[in-house]
Amino acid sequence: MSITKTITESLEETKSILLQFDDTMYQKQLAIISEGTIGKHFRHIIEFYFCLFDKNNDDYISYDERKRNLLWETSIKESIAIIDFLIENINTINLGKNIVLKQSYYNETFNIPTTYQRELIYCFDHSIHHFALIRIAIENSFPTIVFSKDFGIAPSTIAYQNLTHASKN
Repeated sequence: MSITKTITESLEETKSILLQFDDTMYQKQLAIISEGTIGKHFRHIIEFYFCLFDKNNDDYISYDERKRNLLWETSIKESIAIIDFLIENINTINLGKNIVLKQSYYNETFNIPTTYQRELIYCFDHSIHHFALIRIAIENSFPTIVFSKDFGIAPSTIAYQNLTHASKN
């Protein structure tokens, strides 16, 4: 399976989860995630993907410089609209294009050679960790929300579990 197909499926699942929320639920501060909201976690995921489409910085990507769009953490409608944009445009990215990742740590900035493909994979991996937190929040605060059994679990973990399960049979 291609990385763009994997990410498209992940974004489609994200949409299916969002469609089960209303804005009040989406914005609710939850103790289980340090008074954060499910909306803030989804916004964070969306923004990282959106960095790949920032035409103002065509030669580099900087997750630190991302534009934090508060509508994506408060509005289901706006979140779904941007996810639809990502799904529609994911296949337009030149995966092999060499770019630079600008990353700052404390008072130092690093310029790291990379490609759009590598950054797309990073965004996917990054989303899995936030999905795990979202899953915990949903299970504890919104038990009627439905999601796949693998939501928030890394593909390598799923593969390992399947291999372990198969070897026991």
